[in-house]
Amino acid sequence: MTRTLGIIGVGAILALAVPTAVHAQGNGAPNGTGTQLVVTLTGTGAIQVADSEKDNGKTDTITSKTTTKKFSTTDLIQAVEGSGVTPTKNAKLVYDNGNVAVIDGANTYDASGIVTISLDPDGQGVWTGTDSTDDNSGAETQSYTGSYLFTLIFDKGDGLTVMVVGLAKETYTIGKPYKNGDQPTSDTISVKLIGEATTSDGFNGSITGTLKASGKGIF
Repeated sequence: MTRTLGIIGVGAILALAVPTAVHAQGNGAPNGTGTQLVVTLTGTGAIQVADSEKDNGKTDTITSKTTTKKFSTTDLIQAVEGSGVTPTKNAKLVYDNGNVAVIDGANTYDASGIVTISLDPDGQGVWTGTDSTDDNSGAETQSYTGSYLFTLIFDKGDGLTVMVVGLAKETYTIGKPYKNGDQPTSDTISVKLIGEATTSDGFNGSITGTLKASGKGIF
């Protein structure tokens, strides 16, 4: 049985996911453009393995060890699509206004039951930048850089869980309108991650890694 919680056409989900800019005067905000972001993740885990015991007749010695395992976006994508599906090389993990999904060709898989991403969950981010409104046209532009707490939780459902946190740095812009009134947007988030893991066998692990999320769009 696959872990697909919902599959709809890409065109349909993009039509429904209309970006909503924050446009709070003088204040930046996480994903302030409302732009869909493509997420890439790489990590390394030090995973505890079973102890070994050796008794030479004089001394009984128990040795504890760890093993190193890699962890990446590919693992998340495979878990979301399910064991019965082989992701294509173009499959991507996306964050869209609080929702997490895998887009793979013509299909979109809801990842909300497996992957949770939270930007600034405690609301304590700090920002520098500008928010300008044209007195004649009323057009509003923004340019902000901020930092805040970031969390990602991955729960495969078979006992494997990963929780990582980090201090995110985000830069986003909402540019001047084109002639048709549309405004270009860009957004980039980068995070150095640390966290913990539990394997499907019940062993603990520590995780370090990096995450980047970026996207461009129209407001």
